[in-house]
Amino acid sequence: MPLAITQDHRALADVAGAMVAGRAGTAGARRILLDRDKGSRWWSTDGLWKEMVSTGWLGLHIDERFDGQGYGLPELTIVLEQLGRAAVGGPFLPTVTVSAVIAEAGTDEQRERWLPRLVSGDMVAGIGTNGDAAVRDSMVSATKVPALAEAAADLFLLPVGDDLVLVEADDGLSTRTVDSVDQLLAPVVVVSLASVQVAEVFPDAAGVAARILRLLAAAEAVGGLGACTEMATAYAAGREQFGSPIGSFQAVKHHCANMLLDTELAVAAIWDAARAVGSEAELAAAMAAGHALTAYQRVALQNVQVHGGIGYTWEHDAHLYIRRATVLQAFAGDQDALRDRVIALQRDGVRRHQHEFGSTSEDLGHIAITQRNHAGSNEHALRREPLTMDDYLASRWINEPFRVLDCTSEVDGAVAVLIVGEDIARDTKQPPMWLVGSSNSQGGAGWSEWDDPTEMYSRTAGPKIWEKTGLSPADMDLACMYDCFTYTVMATMEGFGFCEKGEVGKFFSTGRATYGGDVVVNPHGGLLSEGYIHGLNHHYEAALQLRHAAGVRQVENAQLALVTAGGGPFGGANVYSKEHP
Repeated sequence: MPLAITQDHRALADVAGAMVAGRAGTAGARRILLDRDKGSRWWSTDGLWKEMVSTGWLGLHIDERFDGQGYGLPELTIVLEQLGRAAVGGPFLPTVTVSAVIAEAGTDEQRERWLPRLVSGDMVAGIGTNGDAAVRDSMVSATKVPALAEAAADLFLLPVGDDLVLVEADDGLSTRTVDSVDQLLAPVVVVSLASVQVAEVFPDAAGVAARILRLLAAAEAVGGLGACTEMATAYAAGREQFGSPIGSFQAVKHHCANMLLDTELAVAAIWDAARAVGSEAELAAAMAAGHALTAYQRVALQNVQVHGGIGYTWEHDAHLYIRRATVLQAFAGDQDALRDRVIALQRDGVRRHQHEFGSTSEDLGHIAITQRNHAGSNEHALRREPLTMDDYLASRWINEPFRVLDCTSEVDGAVAVLIVGEDIARDTKQPPMWLVGSSNSQGGAGWSEWDDPTEMYSRTAGPKIWEKTGLSPADMDLACMYDCFTYTVMATMEGFGFCEKGEVGKFFSTGRATYGGDVVVNPHGGLLSEGYIHGLNHHYEAALQLRHAAGVRQVENAQLALVTAGGGPFGGANVYSKEHP
């Protein structure tokens, strides 16, 4: 699936794709790679660059007051996707990144000074990351600032601590092109400055630049992902060995399927990030880059593997994508940093919950302990040993406020779910469980529209499931609550209406979530103790309980079960019945 999903966006993607193809596509990338003078303003005579300027692509995301087109980042990501599909050369990515940062973090006066010149193509810009730039008396100096930029760029946006400074190229600024694996779009340069006048300061905007670069680099990666996947599958369908297309061989087939999966996940993440506003924008961009840029490297390499020997040659296009994926990953996809940022932003929901509703670490501990107690009766559970509050509180931190015992564990396992019609179900060897109703939270709202991190998908899926089924939390005999983390249980128990906000810890500590209480939560131990099989083991447990085949952990006279799955804003629930509803 491409990024363009509306009619207008598909039209934009078609125009952009046709323009790129008309300018020789990857052949243009090869020309830039081989022929350009890296110290010159080569792009000023490049036909595609001139066409991009005249079509207004440099200002798609810029307000019309500053000579832009008045659209936004979603439209810009669509163009970048098309450029990424053909590994198109030019200073487009760093220039639009800088203009997007100025548009968001600058004052109207700063926007007026710089945006029209960037939109018109009169100036091209570079974006720096890290480095040792320092400002004193409005002069900036640095010995080494890595930047994604043309060596002859006019402007450089550089980080200085938490701030950004904009500097114009002058005699005190020098650039050295690094011989990186990718010299296709903007090469990697090292910027040095000797007391260069600061043109603008954008206070506390370094995070804005990091977020926008991650998003736009990831959008370009989506184009590369799509191109590599299509290239590999087309080759696998046409190349024959032993009288059959190689795509019919399981190993190759799985490669192509995984490539498509990586591509589709990246599209979904980036589209959400492109629409993101407010406090969720940084999280969405980090998640998008964290997946898309790593996936791009992986898929580009898999593309070579599917092609075999021909994929390793200079004449084949496969290496163009490996080059670009490697540099994009280096500049915008530091996986350790992205993972740390995602975890830090996710944990803010827990901390906000603790601040607003008085929940504590001990409340999370009661969830872990209750489920571990249940797992003690489950011979298939990974973790069956007894757990005390002292054990829980002494367990090592993963990322405060999450301890290792707040997290599920990956296991080897499988569950098969057979969904059949009523006529078949009556004749099966094992008694079926009946689906009473389902609900989900997906109605267009993603991280971009999620205003309260203390809540999850259950905020909408909860009321829906009770309305659809005519039932209530009090009717449930057991609840298999998705529990990749203890906090997921806390947030969704509230969202599905089992208790009020801030009351989950007490609900578990007083025995209301176990045998003899209001509802038995995760009688098998849940993902936290039985193991992480992506929530399918919850459905299996519900089936055992409703068949009255769960042995020593059987919930007495179990008739109805709630099974949930999801995290953050995305998820849903099923209600199952022992008897035909």
